[in-house]
Amino acid sequence: FRLDRFGAWPNIECPTEHRRTGVRQFQAAIRSRARARYTSWSWAVGSRPQHEFPQQPAIKVEVIIEINANLIAHSRVSTMITGPDGRGVVGLEGIEQLSAENEPTCLGRDELRSALTADQIETLSSTQVQAFSTSQIESLSTTQIEALSTSAIHSLKTQMIEALSSTQVAALTVDQIESLSTTTIKALSSKAIASLSTTQLQSLSEDQVRALETADVRALSSAQIAALSSDQIAALSTSAIAVLTSSQMAGLSADDLGALTTAQMAALTKTQLAGLTATTLQALGTDQIHALTAAQVQGLTTTQLTALTTDQVAAFSTSAVAALSTQQMLGLSTDQLTSLTEDQVRAISTKSLAALTTDDIRALTLEQVGALSSTQLGAMGTAQIQALTSDQLQSLSTSAIRGLTTKEVAALTVSQLDALTE
Repeated sequence: FRLDRFGAWPNIECPTEHRRTGVRQFQAAIRSRARARYTSWSWAVGSRPQHEFPQQPAIKVEVIIEINANLIAHSRVSTMITGPDGRGVVGLEGIEQLSAENEPTCLGRDELRSALTADQIETLSSTQVQAFSTSQIESLSTTQIEALSTSAIHSLKTQMIEALSSTQVAALTVDQIESLSTTTIKALSSKAIASLSTTQLQSLSEDQVRALETADVRALSSAQIAALSSDQIAALSTSAIAVLTSSQMAGLSADDLGALTTAQMAALTKTQLAGLTATTLQALGTDQIHALTAAQVQGLTTTQLTALTTDQVAAFSTSAVAALSTQQMLGLSTDQLTSLTEDQVRAISTKSLAALTTDDIRALTLEQVGALSSTQLGAMGTAQIQALTSDQLQSLSTSAIRGLTTKEVAALTVSQLDALTE
């Protein structure tokens, strides 16, 4: 550049905050109708001014011209700039841009920062990077993004993070990903999150995974979900778990499902549970099974129920057992049925109990029969009553026997009556 007539002109308007004396030699505050000393000189990048100052050593400088919208030049003045500290305001009567062949290679006109090399980007401090505008952040190439230090990445402001494109986010290194704060993770768009590779996703800490929002998780592919570790899956919020699609759920391994917290289990929808295979269901712990709500258990298919172990069936909450349909009850194997606790037996609905076969009734343990209430016993059919063994009848409580209807009493065999007498 060639800079002429250093000083202020009367046709310049400027904001109030700049109306003060400059802090550097040969700088002047730009005032409305101000007068200032005129000095005519030229500057070439890397050289000394033609106006010699013997007492000052030669200084290599880089001049960056930036338009300030608050400063208005009516005529002859192309632009205004402030000093590095924001206080000294320099007025330039004219700026003459050098021809292309004389322009320093490090300058990129209005895209100055995009011309910085990776090595130069790497040396930038967090403070320098924080001074970038969002447009400058957007102009960074993937190579430049990769060159940013982890401390610089960590220091990025929310608006800078929001300005990152999915292509730029996809270029982040594992170390850079690990340096992102949870606030930064939340600031990334769902499209940016979806652009992460499986390697990048696997580098996320549990806290970072916990910071993912429902829209972010919904945007991930089944392959990306499958790439997450069991610990990462367990770190997902309950709201994030609830939005997993059927294809995403299919990507979860048995270990992943086994790592889900009880709160996450309770957050699963009936549709999500219906998509689980028998193998994955068997990987669930008894605490996880116990955490299932009545609505969730009611949504399980008979195939899924029969795949459960006896320990898992015994872990159902009483409300879950009460919600079992007649078809689900009939789908339980004899071993599963006999694994029910006394509290669970008391919770069986009269409709489901009445649907049990005579073989199911005979298979009930003495403790289970003894747990039957008068209401349950009164709801049983005559064939079921006749299927009770003498030992089972003797295990009935007196209050339960009072629940027998006249039709049920009439259906008792002689041996059953003898057992009751004894």
